Amino acid sequence: MTLKKILLIDDDLVLQAIAQDHLTRDGFNVVCASDAATGIQAVIDEKPDLVLLDVVLPDSDGYKVCQELRALPISVHLPIIMLTGLDDSHSIVQAYDYGATDFFVKPINWKLLGYRIHYVLRANRTLEQLAHSEAALANAQRLAHLGSWEWYPHEDRTERSDEYYRIYGADASLLASSMFAILPQVHVEDQERVKKALDEAVTAGYSYQQEFRISAPRRGMRVLHEQARVFRKPTGQIDYIEGITQDITELVDAQKRIRSLAYYDNLTGLANRQLFRELLQHELQRALRQGSQCALLFIDLDRFKRINDTLGQQAGDLVLQTIGVRINSCIRSCDVAALHHHEINNKSEQVARLGSDEFTVILTDITQPEDAAQVAQRILEAIAQPI
Repeated sequence: MTLKKILLIDDDLVLQAIAQDHLTRDGFNVVCASDAATGIQAVIDEKPDLVLLDVVLPDSDGYKVCQELRALPISVHLPIIMLTGLDDSHSIVQAYDYGATDFFVKPINWKLLGYRIHYVLRANRTLEQLAHSEAALANAQRLAHLGSWEWYPHEDRTERSDEYYRIYGADASLLASSMFAILPQVHVEDQERVKKALDEAVTAGYSYQQEFRISAPRRGMRVLHEQARVFRKPTGQIDYIEGITQDITELVDAQKRIRSLAYYDNLTGLANRQLFRELLQHELQRALRQGSQCALLFIDLDRFKRINDTLGQQAGDLVLQTIGVRINSCIRSCDVAALHHHEINNKSEQVARLGSDEFTVILTDITQPEDAAQVAQRILEAIAQPI
């Protein structure tokens, strides 16, 4: 096992010799420096595990050396024990103010100092492991676009992770501590729902999960998924609320693209054969349950092959797109009840392209067959216009 390296910065040569004798027997590798400049260079070259630093040095004082060491990236978290003969509270406070990890008063009890060094090294190892865990957690949150937060309602204070601020594109120093501070960034159509969830969490102790949209600086509109859990005190009062907020914009976009490929015609943007079948089945079942009527119009374009043969496929595609727009414009939004909640009153799903030059239209809640005939006549008149 590699011995822990201790750097002693002290100009007392007798103390250096005694330190090497005692600390070596305690299982440490001891390196010495007699002045501030040599000591700082030794930290860079030797990379010690701990520094014993005297307050009084020939070319500086220990407080300034401690401050300079803390400014070096290599020694930001390096344990530094100040050695002082000044047994007063001011010296102790000053040592901590300049970045010392601990202090030890001269004359030195070497056995006790050995125990103190072992304790500081063990505590520092724990801090390093904690810092590593926090860094790993922060990296995992960044990769998952997942921010965490804790809200203390009685103080109206919220502690948020770095990724949470990144998701919102917010400056940690500028975003107010209250959880309600994010509401101005929430999409106007979602604000009331988000506010209600926060209100119910803090007043009634309701946990929640919901999706909503925000406007993030330099990132535009984002879709977030948020979950919150309420924790109570033994008395039943709300203690704090813990939550996670995840940016799911890419997932939502991917789901839309997958749905578009699965249910929509690439050329015209109309519903494809699969979505048409689902819509028709849904409407037939609904009509049976409610005793209502629906109608199906089937449209086939005569002599379409001739257009492709004479003008080319690109011209044929333009004709199909134009016909699709004209049919769609003839259908009232009330003529269909869409299968999925986010498609209600979406006119493009009343009309489907089954393939090639075949189109269908689903009409719902008609009172008599003549209603379907009137729609069919409107479609014929629209298609008859020159292209």
